[in-house]
Amino acid sequence: MEVPKEADVVLYVLVVGFHHKKGCQLEYAYPPFPKLRTSPTTTTEASPGLIPLGENAELELPDAWKHLPSLGIPDGAHKYQSDTIYFHLPSLVDDSRTVFGISCYRQIDADKLLKKDSDVTRETVQKSVCVISRLPLYGIIEAKLALITHAYFEELDFSKVQLLEDTYNQLNESLNEKLLMESQIFVGLSVRDLVLRFKHRVLILFKLLLLEKRVLVYSSPVKLLSSSIISLISLFPEMVEHGLVESACHGPDIPEDHTGDATEPLSTPILDDKPQLSFVSEMDLLEEINSALTMTDDTATPLDFSKSHLAMNIESFDEPPTSDVGNSSPSDGQMPGDVASVVSESVTRQVKTFPVRPSLTKKDEYGFPLEVFTKGYICHPYLSLAYYDLVNDPSIPGFLVGATNQLFLHHHKKFADALVDVAEGKVEVYSPNLKLQLHLTKEDLRFADYVVKMVIDENSRDDVFHGTGWEGGEEWVRSQFRIYLMSMLGTSSHCSALDKNQKLVLDSYNYAFISAWRKTKNFRIWNENAPAKMDEFPIGHPCSGEYSVSDIKAKVNSMITPERVKKLSAAVNAVNETGKVLQQTTKSWGGTVSSWISGLRKET
Repeated sequence: MEVPKEADVVLYVLVVGFHHKKGCQLEYAYPPFPKLRTSPTTTTEASPGLIPLGENAELELPDAWKHLPSLGIPDGAHKYQSDTIYFHLPSLVDDSRTVFGISCYRQIDADKLLKKDSDVTRETVQKSVCVISRLPLYGIIEAKLALITHAYFEELDFSKVQLLEDTYNQLNESLNEKLLMESQIFVGLSVRDLVLRFKHRVLILFKLLLLEKRVLVYSSPVKLLSSSIISLISLFPEMVEHGLVESACHGPDIPEDHTGDATEPLSTPILDDKPQLSFVSEMDLLEEINSALTMTDDTATPLDFSKSHLAMNIESFDEPPTSDVGNSSPSDGQMPGDVASVVSESVTRQVKTFPVRPSLTKKDEYGFPLEVFTKGYICHPYLSLAYYDLVNDPSIPGFLVGATNQLFLHHHKKFADALVDVAEGKVEVYSPNLKLQLHLTKEDLRFADYVVKMVIDENSRDDVFHGTGWEGGEEWVRSQFRIYLMSMLGTSSHCSALDKNQKLVLDSYNYAFISAWRKTKNFRIWNENAPAKMDEFPIGHPCSGEYSVSDIKAKVNSMITPERVKKLSAAVNAVNETGKVLQQTTKSWGGTVSSWISGLRKET
């Protein structure tokens, strides 16, 4: 295979077409994929890892990209004249890295073509021009690719591919890694549209992603679907720039024969954070101890949550306890005897758990991006039906994937923890525990209400600078979520539920969420590898304060879902119709009564 240069941002420019018998297939690739050296009639085995396309095709696809054509032309594409698709694939050079696909789809009447192949038997021709990039420059590449695709179709002769070769060279001359550090990387990724569509529920999506659950996103067309997913990801600092490098990689589990020291670094990239639920942090350990103490003695004093006190208490269990509950107290630096088993078991679980090693190499001084899409947790802005088995794979710990095919909705509750409908702005969560964890507190509702109000106010401007202001603008929204995330990280890492005042601070973010988040790998990696600017993480909720009337309004607004709006509108319409009928009936009855009274008067 002819491999692109390592410094090239664009790896391939491809053309995917729809064949009426063979379905989606790769028709052109530059640099070229390998070609079969034998004639189509000769029976010979293809090269390992390569799949031939069609009976007479010369192009071959690597096994890891065998479903690429179905990503280039999405399910249900015939319903639209044009569409744009973002998709992810594993790298062919390093399967632990991700490459990023941008596809521009068009549909044209076959009669307009100056040159038609014999395979063209339908009234329309459907093709996509795709770019495979090393860097997640979604909107930047899309803006250029849309013009190229338009020009390619304007030729009315798809055999003229010189334009595509020139596109490859020109894109590599103009694109570089410096674009990752500029605001241009968010071109086409509107978080304002996301806020306007989901309102307060955008914060639920934000927190849902941090819990690393199995999330299916559904919508049509694909442009709306895939751009909404990447826009959501862009709310997390540095996530689009450097946090998606493993998002299409399905890592293996820990080898069963690994018997080395748990603290010993391993040479192979593995899912070294399993089992996640057995992880016990220092905060969790202390809270378990305090719970046991409370059950034993209601008058027991809560333990000190400092690391030094924790170390002293753990060291005291190197020797058998010499005192019982009645003769010792936590204030003496000793644990009650009947709590020893609880602590020793927790410490043992902590020691035996494999450490969570960071996977991402590029992080800023704040420890961003968080490692959400690593170690098997995958992200695909769009998946075709060919990937249905992927979302049903029990070995994948979690995912954020987008789909347009309704077959994904059949039995989706069996493989997904949540369903997000972008077009309707709905978020459906099925587990009662997950619903509890994602419940928005009054402080959360204040934050969401503030963001939504500012975006709506900015959106209501009718001047030429609509959407370009700072407050309520794209960068402003991202800055608000950055502040929220930093405050939540600072609070989660410094506060303990053992202290009543600190427990109140944790409750402002929903303690059920905080407790679950502390067990995820993205929080554990960040917490175990303290960033250089740890002192800049505030403690507390950015919207804390007393309960007010505005909180009630925010609560009511958060409860107004699209479905409820439709039901309310239907009810109002029904009432209006009923009123009209009654009004007409009353007039008719009034006329009848008047005629009857007039008749009586004449008779008398």
